[in-house]
Amino acid sequence: MKNYFMLSLAIFTLLSCGNKKKKEDTTITESAEVKAPKTTLTLLRETTDLPALESVIFDEKRNVLYVSIQADKEPGDGSIATVSLDGELLNLKFTSGLNDPKGMAIVGDKLYVGDLFDLVEIDLETGNILKKYTDKKVRYFNDVTADGAGNVYVTDMHASSIYKLDANKNFTEWYASPNIESANGLLVVGNELIIGGWGYFTDGKALDAGIGKLHKMNLETQELSAITPDALGNLDGVQVLDDNSYIVSDWKEGKVFKVNKDGTSEELLDTERGAADLWYIRDKKLLLLPLNKENKLAFYEVN
Repeated sequence: MKNYFMLSLAIFTLLSCGNKKKKEDTTITESAEVKAPKTTLTLLRETTDLPALESVIFDEKRNVLYVSIQADKEPGDGSIATVSLDGELLNLKFTSGLNDPKGMAIVGDKLYVGDLFDLVEIDLETGNILKKYTDKKVRYFNDVTADGAGNVYVTDMHASSIYKLDANKNFTEWYASPNIESANGLLVVGNELIIGGWGYFTDGKALDAGIGKLHKMNLETQELSAITPDALGNLDGVQVLDDNSYIVSDWKEGKVFKVNKDGTSEELLDTERGAADLWYIRDKKLLLLPLNKENKLAFYEVN
């Protein structure tokens, strides 16, 4: 009887130790999950009195921000404003006489702006308009980006197409398909074009459209594939956040997302409608977010 008792006690002790170890292992795993780093946005400052601003871009050479101003969307009342990195409004009308300016890209000493039916070329030394490029089929130009060879791309959102201005100043419709979901945002990253789908529509009523995915396209082959497996939002601004992810804005819902290259996403910010064409300065960890309906540019620290 004594031997039987001692054997039972030994078995019980072993089982208890095993369960305890298993519980401790589970605790460690759960703790590691809780401590996983998250991306956070901290508001630093805001620049106000920017009427219906839509897009922002950083000119590293001149250490200044350019902001597209839609104003009342009347012919000629749009402009490009300049703002310092400290948030000071320098010049509301660095370039004036635009119609409905939106996305921008810098190539050398020139700024290219999607302005309703025109891709506008601006001299960055003077702010003067140098030339306008268009096509009779254009319905609504929006975002702009450029590749390393100096080619400029602009979305015709209402036609679900992309135009290209090559280095020899040839301007043509380069790609057109419902598959890019009435593309709004554009960004060249290496040999890929990252495309923010708004949500496909054909009737000109963007606010009644569904939502779109984040896509990528090979610039040489035009092969298109989705980054996000499901539709994410009415996507506007697209920027690289780090080596493994992008940061994108949803204009209609006023949200900002981190989208990983594997297609998973994380909501970083939920603000008012009109979270527009953002810009991220990676070495400064500074996110610049135009809030179109609030007429202000928000500066966020990214951690």
